[in-house]
Amino acid sequence: MKTLLSISLLLLGFWFCIRWVSISLASDAFLADPDTYRLLAIELSTHGVYGANSTPTAFRPPLYPWILSFGVNAGHELSPVFIKSLHSFLGAATCSLAFCLTLFAQKMLWPTRFNVFDIRDSLVSRRHGDLFRQVIAPFTAALLVAIDPILVRQSQLIMTETLATFLAALTLWLMFRAYCDPTPSKLLAVGIGIGLSVLCRPTAIVWGGLFIGAFLLGRFAFESSMKLSRRRIGWCLVAYVLGLLCFVAPWGLRNQIELNRWIFTTTHGGYTLLLANNNSLYDHFEKTGSRNWDDTTFQAEWSTRTTGLNELEQDQLANSMARNVIHQRPLLFLKSCFIRLAWLWAPWPNQSNWIVRTGIGVWYGLVYAAAFLGAAISWRQYGGLVKNPILIPTACLILSLSVIHAVYWSNLRMRSVAMPAICMLASIPISFATNSKATFRK
Repeated sequence: MKTLLSISLLLLGFWFCIRWVSISLASDAFLADPDTYRLLAIELSTHGVYGANSTPTAFRPPLYPWILSFGVNAGHELSPVFIKSLHSFLGAATCSLAFCLTLFAQKMLWPTRFNVFDIRDSLVSRRHGDLFRQVIAPFTAALLVAIDPILVRQSQLIMTETLATFLAALTLWLMFRAYCDPTPSKLLAVGIGIGLSVLCRPTAIVWGGLFIGAFLLGRFAFESSMKLSRRRIGWCLVAYVLGLLCFVAPWGLRNQIELNRWIFTTTHGGYTLLLANNNSLYDHFEKTGSRNWDDTTFQAEWSTRTTGLNELEQDQLANSMARNVIHQRPLLFLKSCFIRLAWLWAPWPNQSNWIVRTGIGVWYGLVYAAAFLGAAISWRQYGGLVKNPILIPTACLILSLSVIHAVYWSNLRMRSVAMPAICMLASIPISFATNSKATFRK
């Protein structure tokens, strides 16, 4: 056990160093504050108010700024070293979770061939060939996460993606365990994971809803023991809701007290809906699906329309304007949904020089291809989707992102939370290939 713990800590330190170096290489790391998280953290630390100029806000989710507030020094400045250490640790922890996800996945797919306890036995007996076979795929998944272009770039910015990706990987691991052996305590942990994720990226609520729906459908449709099983499932559902509300409800109560409205997500949703559904962008979509949209006209109009409005009024106005555009131009809305999906999952970015874009495109193309193959292997092993403890949580995550960002604003960074899951799927073919006796369940 001590040897296994030592290796785990060594790997964690290795991932930490990779992320630390990748952040250090960026000359513009933590200089900009595009979403005002630095400002919110300083205001929270200095005045005890989550807002700007001592005015409470719910425009941004609170978890990330709250964590950043611990890095504000006596001079009321957010320490760059604190952010760098935080992002490096979260990045390293995400890599470790990708390792655990893949280890768990290959144990579920080939229970007689891949076992976490075999790793310990290999360490004791020095059967290095068996150890290599056990860890090559998990190590590959962790390495893919460590050098993923989106995750590396986002770790250099004061934005939520690094924390949100860590929480998504942690919640995914909790979902794996809960789907295999549902107990109230495990579903409580899943609810807590979703609750924390909502406080970082509110779109996680859709993922949680899809997962619990798939969980209930699968269990009620395929459980053989009736009364006891259904009672247990009922308690699991109660535990899940309680875990979710433990973190989301206090945020909603705070907003009711400060803003006189129950808001469990943010007041930012209306703007992101309008940003994705406005006449200027739709005019652009009539000509091309390019991501190089000039939003000058839109921003000028929005600035004029919102003069003198508070954030609640701005959120209502944005939602109303977006719905009007969708209603008036339904065919363009349908077309824009497909374009935004293409933006979300595009292998290459629309910025930087062509060499970098091509390199990143090839990278993600290979990862996507391996992930599709891994999903097919997992599907074949379980003979479908409903009983599959690997594909159900992963598919719910990917589907939730696709559904949300087909309607709301979309770009590459929005898919960052799914990258550990995709890297896990991409490593499954390696598990299959390195196991010479791998067989499919009949």
